[in-house]
Amino acid sequence: MIEEYETALEELKASNEELVSVNEEAQSTNEELEASKEEMQSLNEELNTINAELSGKVEELDRANSDLKNLFESTQIATIFLDRNLVIRNFTPAASSFFSLRQSDVGRPLTELANQLHYPELKQHIASVFDTGDLVEHQLASDQDGKHYLVRLIPYRDCAGRIQGVVVTLIDVTTLAKAEEHQRMLISELNHRVKNMLAVVISIANHTLKGAPSPKDFNAALSGRAHTTS
Repeated sequence: MIEEYETALEELKASNEELVSVNEEAQSTNEELEASKEEMQSLNEELNTINAELSGKVEELDRANSDLKNLFESTQIATIFLDRNLVIRNFTPAASSFFSLRQSDVGRPLTELANQLHYPELKQHIASVFDTGDLVEHQLASDQDGKHYLVRLIPYRDCAGRIQGVVVTLIDVTTLAKAEEHQRMLISELNHRVKNMLAVVISIANHTLKGAPSPKDFNAALSGRAHTTS
């Protein structure tokens, strides 16, 4: 009976040690889950912040588009009317700042006048308008003042629909260009943060996989962590 008692006591001690070990593992796992939960909460907060920023930037872009539309409709746009020989037929006062135009320049070829635009493809694009009858748009690089201009070349048609010239307009799109650049920066930042978040998720999944004896246990453990952090 004493030997059986001692054997039972040894077994009880071994079981107790196993329980202590299991308890320590459970505590360690719980700590990992808490850390993972905090990480996921932090990531969720960052994503919410990014979503709010993107929503704000989309609103800013919408306002910029609205401003550009109102600017086009309510302000004087630089416009020059040319015939098939690129001779100036007429122009708006706003075009004077780009081509140093005066009223006496009506009837002169546009190519004879100095201009403030870096647009070496102008003659080529005008020829394309005459050949195809299609509108040509070309955004110029920013000038020394940091302004962006969109050049539109539109065929000038007579009443019979024949192309008799071309209309050149220049539109200030600085606001839109800056908004697009800002949006590209935001998208780049979002991609970077999403990659970091995915790296964390993959790390959690790999760690969970190592401690799971079967795919079913892995799925249950990973689902548990996901529900815990949600």
